[in-house]
Amino acid sequence: MDKTAQAFHLSAIFSSFTLPFYQCLILQFHIYWLNKLNIDGFATLDTKKERQKRSYTQLMQNKEMNKRTLASELMKQSINKDAKIFFKANIKY
Repeated sequence: MDKTAQAFHLSAIFSSFTLPFYQCLILQFHIYWLNKLNIDGFATLDTKKERQKRSYTQLMQNKEMNKRTLASELMKQSINKDAKIFFKANIKY
């Protein structure tokens, strides 16, 4: 085996060992940066301030939703109470 064939053979062996390692590193790098992206899928990095802003708006939306559900529950209770009074009044007479 001449020197060029030997060098080519050694480089093939070397690349067969190192290539999967580098592919794994590149894959991990891509996964890391994809996790850093916004939930919306835009290619902007998710900074701490953006996360805080998003969590604050989500908290406000949850509070508003809780107010709405509380109001609807109170309304249902008052309607039920009025209906019970009405039926009791009708039964008495």
